Amino acid sequence: GYTGYLVFEFKESNVYIMDSVIYGKATYVFESEWERFSKLTKKEILTKNLAKERVVHNDRWKANLGKYI
Repeated sequence: GYTGYLVFEFKESNVYIMDSVIYGKATYVFESEWERFSKLTKKEILTKNLAKERVVHNDRWKANLGKYI
């Protein structure tokens, strides 16, 4: 699965945020099954549209992620 990622659960908005500790990687937003998805490759997650959103670490990261938390 993913190495160097942390998962944060936000019960009020019913989302799980899987965030890379490495700048330049991406943050993934899931509504369920984050444990199963974390064992997949990035290609599988993107190809199968499993993430609610993929937010790349850039100058818009905070604003793009803010709508979920």
